[in-house]
Amino acid sequence: MADSLEPVFESGSPAEIRRVLKRVARAHGVSVLARETGLTREAIYKALGDQGNPTLDTLSRLLEAMELRLSVRAARAPEKARASRGPSPASVAIDRRSANRCVISCGLEGGPSQDAGAEKG
Repeated sequence: MADSLEPVFESGSPAEIRRVLKRVARAHGVSVLARETGLTREAIYKALGDQGNPTLDTLSRLLEAMELRLSVRAARAPEKARASRGPSPASVAIDRRSANRCVISCGLEGGPSQDAGAEKG
């Protein structure tokens, strides 16, 4: 299942990604996902609907319940990114209940952005 989602996440629009995740959620069972995530069925349908805009927390919960993981990588080849910008890749764990919840791996290019720290949870 994860292999079929990867191309959509790489080149798809947010609307395409929501549509695919909605299909996966229905195949998994929205009622089952609601129990496993603590979200309501309505919240899941709203987040993955045509006008949906799921939060990272909602997305993380849904992906974990579907036994999937979100990962991010540099848009260009790592060697080009390092040669032009410097620092090596870093990994950040988003941890709500356990260290294995949702891991995002990304290449930090040129240090923190100006937006860093703007959102405080």
